[in-house]
Amino acid sequence: MTDWTIQATKALSRLDGHRSARMKRDTIIGVIAAKTEGKTVVQYFASGNASVSKHGFEKWLLDPVFKAVFDEVETLAYNTMDREALKSLRTARRSLTQAADVAVAELVRIVRSSDDVKVRLAAANSILDRVSFEALKDEDGTGGMERRAIINSDTMAALIAAAMAQRGSLVSDDADV
Repeated sequence: MTDWTIQATKALSRLDGHRSARMKRDTIIGVIAAKTEGKTVVQYFASGNASVSKHGFEKWLLDPVFKAVFDEVETLAYNTMDREALKSLRTARRSLTQAADVAVAELVRIVRSSDDVKVRLAAANSILDRVSFEALKDEDGTGGMERRAIINSDTMAALIAAAMAQRGSLVSDDADV
């Protein structure tokens, strides 16, 4: 049972006492589970797992109580998915942020120590092409401005990929001039 199905118990209990309550609860969970997996309602009913026909489900949707419960449970399911997606994005962002120090250090090392001037220039340009400048207020808040380079995680990933692609690649000797 997923997180949203546990949370949906209260909403589904509003069907208690209604005719075919158990089948209605099972159908709501089945349809919404299929939808959250990227399947259509038609695919759910074609799977053979449904305890009622698609036509029966559509008739139930005309009942205001069933429709309200279905909508509430569907909202719970999608909100849970959104929270899980946000959690995954935060984890990925954290990982990229932790790798940023290493990536920047590697790019700086390439700029400073590569024997090939073209590789150094490519690494330096790679850094400069992906850095944005943001005006910030100074610490005392008087309105004086300082400029600070900010590199986001997408930019950092692109920086790393560009540097790795450029590393050790042959460039024409015309670039030395």
